[in-house]
Parts: sequence; C-alpha cells; structure tokens
Amino acid sequence: MNRDFPPPNLDTMPINALREILSNLNIIERSVLRKVNRTLREAVDNNHTTVDVEFDFCDDYITLTLDGIMIEYSNDDENKCQILDYQKPKIVDSDYVEFAKKDFGIHLKNPNTRIKNLKLQWEYSEDLFYKLLHILETFFDEITQNGGSGFSVETLELGENGGNKIARLLRLIDVNTITSLIISCDQFPVEEEEEFINVPQWERIRDFRVFGNVEHPYTIINALGNVSSFSIDQLNNNVDLTSQMVLLFILLVSGTLNYLQSTNNFFSNFQSFWELQTWKNNFSRLKSSSSFSQRSTHFGKCGS
Repeated sequence: MNRDFPPPNLDTMPINALREILSNLNIIERSVLRKVNRTLREAVDNNHTTVDVEFDFCDDYITLTLDGIMIEYSNDDENKCQILDYQKPKIVDSDYVEFAKKDFGIHLKNPNTRIKNLKLQWEYSEDLFYKLLHILETFFDEITQNGGSGFSVETLELGENGGNKIARLLRLIDVNTITSLIISCDQFPVEEEEEFINVPQWERIRDFRVFGNVEHPYTIINALGNVSSFSIDQLNNNVDLTSQMVLLFILLVSGTLNYLQSTNNFFSNFQSFWELQTWKNNFSRLKSSSSFSQRSTHFGKCGS
C-alpha cells in the first residue's frame, strides 16, 4: 500500500460507496452506525430507508420486531427490564415499557425512514392499548412539532375490532403516505365502522382488508371512496366477501335489482351474513348514490 495515503475509513469514503454500504445494513445496524460520529450520523439520516415494524403488547412483556429482528422486553423485577434480542440477554434498570419506547424512538431518529408495514397488536386489552397509544402519541407529538404530519407509514395493520381505537391510531399516520389498512379481528366482529371511515387518512386508503367478521359491512362498502382493492374474509363462514360483493354491485348497476329481489335462491346465499331485509333496504340507496355509480366500472374490472 502507498504509505502517503491514510488507511480507508468510512468518514473519507466517497458518498456513493457509503450509500451502497448503508443499503445493505438493517435498521439496527444503521442505528449503531449513526452513533459513531457526526459525519456518519448525517450520512445515515440523509439516506432514505424503509423498514417493517411490528409492536406486540402482551401481559408483562413487549416484542418489537424491526425488519424481522425481534427484541423482547419483559418485566424482570420492580423497575427492571430484561431484554432478549439477537445478542445475549441483558437486564437494565428501567421499566420495560419505557425501555421499549426508548428503543423505538432511536430507530425513528432518521427523518428519512419510512415504515413500509406497521403492525400493532395488544390482545384486545384496554390497558395494553393505552400503553401502546402513549408510546405512539409521544413520538407523534415530536414529529408534528418538527414540521411533520405523522408517522410515515404505507401499510397499517391492526389486531383490533373497535372502530374508535382504529380511528385513534389511523390519525397518527401521515395522510400523505398511508395507502393500505389491514384489520385482523379473529375474536370479535369489527364494530363502530363509522369512526374510522370518517378520518382524513381513510380517503387515502387504496387497499383495505379485513380478516374476521364485520358487524355492519354495508357501512364500509358504501364508504369505499378511492379504495381500489378490498377484501372482507368472514372467518366464521369461511367466505371471502370480495367476489360476491363485486358481483352484487355489477348486477345492481346493470339494472337487475328487481330480478335480484324476486330471486329467493340467490339471496338465500347471503342470509347467513346479514338479514335479507337489511340488504334489500340498502340496495336502492347504494344504487342511487353518486359515489357508488362512479365506482361501478372499477369493481367490474375487479370482478372480471
């Protein structure tokens, strides 16, 4: 080697080479690198990255998964937290919820990080939900104070059936980044649907999926707006609602409402989902709504 030149290091590396290195690091490795010095911190923060995040709140422990790397925080003793990750276990003097919050915040330091998929679960527990909400709202306030509009999330996946809780979390997402909403509710049907379909983020949803039952599906269906892909998988009936709903929409728009109402065999297939009379009462309203008519062409494409 030429002794007149210093040995290569990250600080003096060409920016294109450094970006190539950063693109091969996971989010935890990038977080470690940005702590080395100011130069590397700026390099990491100026590099646009995406990450999948999963927060799972359970009794006495929390799991935070970042790009498939899972970290578990548990209540080891009073004001002590045990951490299990890809390295050896360790115990720190901290409440486990606060330590999980601190770690999550470190990974949000990069302003150019976008969360591709944010999955949140809390076992349908009120207490666990508000612990999670406290963490998210803390960072939401910091983001908005710095000029942001919320968490940069593309897909939000929630293990919840309550419309009010879904709406509260949906409001924390940047309206300019959200494109997909997934609701998983294997224990209880989705209820209070009007709560989350009336938040601004709902208008930006393009892909909407429910894995579980829905208390009033026609409330959601009549508010699909700009949604281009939707699916409601009825777990109890083992039926994917998508193709059937699309077929109903196409038949209604084509002017076959009277025929459908007189065909008891056709309607009998849907009586296991909801009362037949409820559907009949809503068909005319759906058909006459301008938003429904505008969507009919796209639904036709989906059902073809």
